[in-house]
Amino acid sequence: MDGMNKRLLPFLLLATVLSAGSVFLFLRVFSIPDAASVQRGYMDQTLKVLLSIASVVFSLVITALLYILLSFRQRKGDTADGAAVKGNSRLERIWTILPLLIVTGVSVYGGVILNDMTGPSPQTVLNVNVTAFRWGWKFYYPDLGISSLYLELQADRPATLHMQSLDVVHSFWVQQFGPKQDIVPGIETQLSLTPTEVGQYKVVCDQLCGAGHTYMTAPVYVVSAADFQKWVQQQQTPPTTTAPPTTTASLTAGQLAQLGQTVFAASCAKCHGNAGQGDIGPALIGSKEALAKHGTAQGLFNFISTAMPLDAAGSLSHQEYIELLSFILVQNNLMPANTVFDESKLGTIAVK
Repeated sequence: MDGMNKRLLPFLLLATVLSAGSVFLFLRVFSIPDAASVQRGYMDQTLKVLLSIASVVFSLVITALLYILLSFRQRKGDTADGAAVKGNSRLERIWTILPLLIVTGVSVYGGVILNDMTGPSPQTVLNVNVTAFRWGWKFYYPDLGISSLYLELQADRPATLHMQSLDVVHSFWVQQFGPKQDIVPGIETQLSLTPTEVGQYKVVCDQLCGAGHTYMTAPVYVVSAADFQKWVQQQQTPPTTTAPPTTTASLTAGQLAQLGQTVFAASCAKCHGNAGQGDIGPALIGSKEALAKHGTAQGLFNFISTAMPLDAAGSLSHQEYIELLSFILVQNNLMPANTVFDESKLGTIAVK
């Protein structure tokens, strides 16, 4: 027995060194880059703890295997049978109870972390309605009345994303923020985030959703509290370059088309090409094939304002749809640029 203890001692020392070294590696040295939210911090810390536990178990298993191979190997000239072993109740209890305690502890720890990540949001939470569609994103701030094609967040302020899909299953993911959340048609899913680092990031769709899946991205900006308030004021201030609906009749189609070009670049170019030449979606400029099925300018207006993915909560305003329609009509020579725009006569303008 004393000889066995002497042989076992160096292996126990090796197991201790390997375990301590691996725990130090994962808790102090190993670092996952680019963490930029409270939730991502929780996830990284949980991963480190799980890897540390796994590395300790791995070290013990490898050390035990080396000990058994070296201590109980068959010696040269030894032809005797090994000792009959009927069982070891103490060892059996250890390898039953110890894994049970480890799994229970990990489960409790995981539950605490999950509760911290998904707990109730404070009253100062920033609510954002996220609309996913093939293949793009729309963001609407219901408490602020702001619509945007990019996501603007305030550093150190919790945000709750209320997400819906207009077509198929999508998945919201910002790598630096950590959690992913599927967006299922007909169901509102939610994701709570608290960004911590000022900077620019990118939201991607992490669920294969069709031909334009690769292009389904949108910028994410995390700014300071002061900069966020400036952005809110800018977004809530009506642009001076856009004529109010009451003055549409006094503008020419060409004037509205100039404004509509900006709307097209921000809202349509991702799928229909920067020049409307077509890409993921059909060509809208230079080819009337996709327009002809709507018959008239009124039919085309009804389609782009009700059927396209932009028709979601906080989407384009009526005036912006008029500007977008004017841009398409003028660029396709369906309406002279010097013609005074009259919305009541759209039904008389053929688009074939």
